[in-house]
Amino acid sequence: VYLEIPNGESFAEALHIKGIPYVVFWKNAFSQYAACHFRQAFFSVVQSSCTHTWDAFHLAHASFELYCVQNSQVLPNDSNDADSDMGPHLLGDCLKINVDPPEMGEEEDEDDEESSGNLPSIQIHDDEVNLRFLICGAPSTVDESLLRSLEDGLRALLTIEVC
Repeated sequence: VYLEIPNGESFAEALHIKGIPYVVFWKNAFSQYAACHFRQAFFSVVQSSCTHTWDAFHLAHASFELYCVQNSQVLPNDSNDADSDMGPHLLGDCLKINVDPPEMGEEEDEDDEESSGNLPSIQIHDDEVNLRFLICGAPSTVDESLLRSLEDGLRALLTIEVC
């Protein structure tokens, strides 16, 4: 459930207690721009990929932080509430990915090379992969919140790809 109401924490907790596994809510006041940006990002991820609510939320939240928080467009114009807890929140448990190793066939007693013919082919292109990102925008110092947002977004994208 996505609640787009200011100060929606009590409603979210009530819904979560009633059995709704994931509730997205806003703890405080927010601007229409911020809500629209988060909603569009969240539903775009949900509609365009086979993703879990947890990952869709974190990807949309990373976008929200990069575009709304960095540009100070979270709070309504008439609000003076400066809270470090701004933005949408998610009630629900973290996604757990369990990958079971492939089962060995009846040839377990045979040589390892012969019995590996039944396993799916896995290719590892490199033991260590290094990626470089070019972050474009207004000249500014790279701060912790920007890097945290990028990390959360990339982690969510990777989890979506793994699933």
